[in-house]
Amino acid sequence: MSVDYRVFYGYGYEISNEQALNLSPEKYDELMDSDYTQILDGYNNDEHRCFFGIILDIVPACSMCKVPVVDDIDHNDFKNMINEYQNIFNEFPGMVHFYVGFAVT
Repeated sequence: MSVDYRVFYGYGYEISNEQALNLSPEKYDELMDSDYTQILDGYNNDEHRCFFGIILDIVPACSMCKVPVVDDIDHNDFKNMINEYQNIFNEFPGMVHFYVGFAVT
């Protein structure tokens, strides 16, 4: 089993451990199965923090990337992401933010 380390740049929401664990089992599964979810630590069973949003770029090891411009976001994809968030968390998500994250999967 190999370990995948990557840095990503995205537009969305940080989901805390508490938020993830407060979901019903069905909604938690929806969160984990979502194309908008990037698990941050796939090897720690006690850590459920993740990024929920649109990944704009993934930076492979030993490289750099240009930070994408906000205009590059697909508005239909953004609407779908917001709708999926509302379905999982049963609330409007609020203001989105840009994130740079480091994931181990």
